[in-house]
Amino acid sequence: MDLANPSRYQSLTIDHEQVFLTCDTLRAAVAHLEARALIEEGRTKEAREKLKQLIVEDSAEALFLAAFLSDENARFAVDKAHVRGIRKAADMGYPPAVYRYGVYLDTGEFGEENKEEAAKLFKRAAESGHARSEWIHGTALLYGNSTYPKDVEKGLEFIRRSASRSFVEALETLARFYEMGEFGLPVDVSEAIACRNRKSDANSIEE
Repeated sequence: MDLANPSRYQSLTIDHEQVFLTCDTLRAAVAHLEARALIEEGRTKEAREKLKQLIVEDSAEALFLAAFLSDENARFAVDKAHVRGIRKAADMGYPPAVYRYGVYLDTGEFGEENKEEAAKLFKRAAESGHARSEWIHGTALLYGNSTYPKDVEKGLEFIRRSASRSFVEALETLARFYEMGEFGLPVDVSEAIACRNRKSDANSIEE
């Protein structure tokens, strides 16, 4: 982890998931890692208390994590609180929350569907280095949609960025393009094999 990085968040790969860790200071990074460890260990009450402290300090990462901790309320209330937490963290610019809220708007999972706004959120998350969003936005640009016109060069750039982070779906997409010689790429079976081999790397991203 590079705490000298000017970005507010540091991207890590943990258990094949891309994690954006708050890294304003070493203390902040450690505090958020401790909260994640409590969640992983099933110590929900302690995790909630830890996150509550971090939320008071305006931590978007803590808001995002807390949104996934259920409580004793009715299901409808839990859903509303979850979406509210995700949206607030997204408004604060936390990349996984920006992506997640985009998914909710794209699918209408929680009642509100807005594919145009979802596409904008995926672009925003992609520009923040969120690997899955880079692949989603890049694919949208390859074909064009109602929000963004077709731009093959830019689309391939985003997909390559995602693949450089070893996001498995981006690697598979590039592998198929090299097999078929699509979107201006040459037919290159060896490159396709190399992309697929990287999908099994220890640091590959699946989520």
